[in-house]
Amino acid sequence: MRFVQKITALVVLSMVPLAISSCTQRTILHGGKVHAPAKNSNNSSAYAVWLVQANDEGMKMVPVRRPSRPGDKLKSGVEALLAGPSVEELKKGLGSEIPRGTVLIGMNRKGNNVELNLSKRFALGGGASSFETRLLQLSRTVTPLAGRENVYLCVEGERLNMSPGEGIEIKQPINR
Repeated sequence: MRFVQKITALVVLSMVPLAISSCTQRTILHGGKVHAPAKNSNNSSAYAVWLVQANDEGMKMVPVRRPSRPGDKLKSGVEALLAGPSVEELKKGLGSEIPRGTVLIGMNRKGNNVELNLSKRFALGGGASSFETRLLQLSRTVTPLAGRENVYLCVEGERLNMSPGEGIEIKQPINR
């Protein structure tokens, strides 16, 4: 009987992180080192989106390859980043500081400048460290996709110069 109780307890305890993660809006990870993007010689049209993964030092940024889609690569890259990790990537411990439900409202190109207009979810909650990480995820994803274009971050139509709540100065363009 004790054996069955122990097995039941292990099963229940192993399911707690799944229940918790399905109730939260984002993965909160802090600190860590940054790793260079993995090269994929088999698919030169693929690009990297940057996710996060816990390690002994807190957290590290991890590039994950996504296949290129027809159309605007910058838009595709931002949408892929906002979609977050796949089920397989979640199983490997990858996550994102970008709150679930953040959407790309639009992109406005004017000359050599591009404004990414994200929903307000991008800027809300999580504290200073979380905001800095999501901004870094976005910056590292868009930089190679933007080429010579300057990418500016807007939330709900307003260009961000400071993070809401935390008062973190945002260097614009985000890819320079």
